[in-house]
Amino acid sequence: MSSEADNQEDDFVETFVQSIKKLFPKSVLHFEDFGLYNARRLLEIYRSQLSCFNDDIQGTGVVTLAAINAAAWISKMDLPDLRMVVFGAGSAGVGIADQFRDAVVADGLKSYEEANKQVWYKVSPTPLYFPILTFVG
Repeated sequence: MSSEADNQEDDFVETFVQSIKKLFPKSVLHFEDFGLYNARRLLEIYRSQLSCFNDDIQGTGVVTLAAINAAAWISKMDLPDLRMVVFGAGSAGVGIADQFRDAVVADGLKSYEEANKQVWYKVSPTPLYFPILTFVG
């Protein structure tokens, strides 16, 4: 997309968000299909202005984290002892990694940097790489 098209999209989103804030001040805005870069950027811009979330980044991430927690509990394992390989570094994959990393840190046993070292991405057709991408977090 061109810079002009990016600016038009940003202007549209800004107008839309301001309208939502005015007309429905207690609403929750659900961002969908903006791609990883724009999804993160939009959340950073608007999360302090109104309740909002991105389904790919946060929704998929939290549901997957619930499944990981259940599997760890049944296996009698702790999250800080697990390692994760994420196949795909799109919005959903990075969101899953974010939720997992944040849960490991919340357990209080590892720092943000240590928890990041538990996650690897596999982006086709490249080989597995480590550490987690620098834009995560």
